[in-house]
Amino acid sequence: MQKLPELHVDNGNESAVADRLSQLLSVESLNVLETKAQELKLEYEHAFCDCRIFTDLRPIFGGNVSDSPDTMLIVYTLKVGYHDSHENRHREIHIALDAGDLASLRAAIERAETKAKSVRTRLGSAGIKSLEV
Repeated sequence: MQKLPELHVDNGNESAVADRLSQLLSVESLNVLETKAQELKLEYEHAFCDCRIFTDLRPIFGGNVSDSPDTMLIVYTLKVGYHDSHENRHREIHIALDAGDLASLRAAIERAETKAKSVRTRLGSAGIKSLEV
């Protein structure tokens, strides 16, 4: 194996070079684990970017459409933006929801947050660091 002269360490300097390298790798801006975690997140086919919920009123017409509607339907539209790794671009999906769907989403989010807190507590008690990206 050929040695590169610019990577050669003189005898007696190995410890100093190892210490400096260790210090460099511990610099916060060079957080290797967080960078690795970010890269792993991008391995998913679809990665969440953003979301928004729109509220719309849809008129309900009776048998005679020339009469003004006296009933309105409340519809929520969940817009989810995500990164598509296969096409390497930002995409969106729009999903119609009702009040019951909003309650289901809220319950699912609260459950996920409770589970995440439990897992973080368990990891912490085992001395394992958790990352969220």
